[in-house]
Amino acid sequence: MNTSLNFKELEGRCIKLLNDKKYIYLATAYQNQVRSRVVDYVNKGIQIGFITWENTVKMEHLKKNPLVSLSLDALQIEGTAKILGHPTLTENAAFMELYKERHSSPYKNFISLANSTLIMVEPTLLILMKYADNHLYSDHLDIIHQIAFRKELSPWNP
Repeated sequence: MNTSLNFKELEGRCIKLLNDKKYIYLATAYQNQVRSRVVDYVNKGIQIGFITWENTVKMEHLKKNPLVSLSLDALQIEGTAKILGHPTLTENAAFMELYKERHSSPYKNFISLANSTLIMVEPTLLILMKYADNHLYSDHLDIIHQIAFRKELSPWNP
């Protein structure tokens, strides 16, 4: 059974969770190989960015298959990764200021490396798991259709 939710309210809950953390799990897949790893990130609303290097399996996957999954506590995110180039490019300046504030040490150590690359994830679906009233729910924020709804997954019988 699906119940309609307020899109902006659920988006706000997701943003608060993203704002409160510094690290997120990123999963990529290409040619029957799936990899998951922790990355430090910054977010601007629900948009999520991180820095990586050109010569990694992560980048190989992203170049071949930009569809990614991210997870953080009870939040699951599906989206498309975009390779934005070197972090010092003028068009990346505003986002990199956020990164500098949140991750000063990695910023200092990696920003100047020639093979550093900024990746931006544009979410398409966010799912927030929730226990309430002895039930398990998943709250869905569908970015493509601009709708939010709750699915009841099961009664909770501990």
